Amino acid sequence: MGGILIETVIEGDRVAGAVIGVGMNIDWRRADMPDEIRATAVSLAELGGAPVDRVGLLDRLLTGLSIELAEIEAGRSPLGRYRGRCRTLGSRVTVAVGDRMIEGLAVDLDEDGALVVETTDGRHRVESGEVMGVRSAAT
Repeated sequence: MGGILIETVIEGDRVAGAVIGVGMNIDWRRADMPDEIRATAVSLAELGGAPVDRVGLLDRLLTGLSIELAEIEAGRSPLGRYRGRCRTLGSRVTVAVGDRMIEGLAVDLDEDGALVVETTDGRHRVESGEVMGVRSAAT
């Protein structure tokens, strides 16, 4: 349905800057999607069964980002808040990391925010990659 990409600039032991990109499938009909993503991609309109108020959505997104930025500027890490809302945790995932795929159970986010995936050969710390699939751990 969407994704977030964050690029940071580190100076010494602190984040000096960040660029955040957010992309969402809002009204993109599945029939109009490319074949390679049609089976797994979805849009907000499809999930909600109704058209999406784009202006209202943008307002809520920007308000949420402003609140989160204030928390970060006050020295409060977003990691705990993110862990509590991350639906990937506890799910079976397929993560593309470079030219390899890691498949397993998403068990945690470490203190640096890396995704921790438990596989048959141990735990893998994923700092950068693309989560290609998320399924219920029960399946």
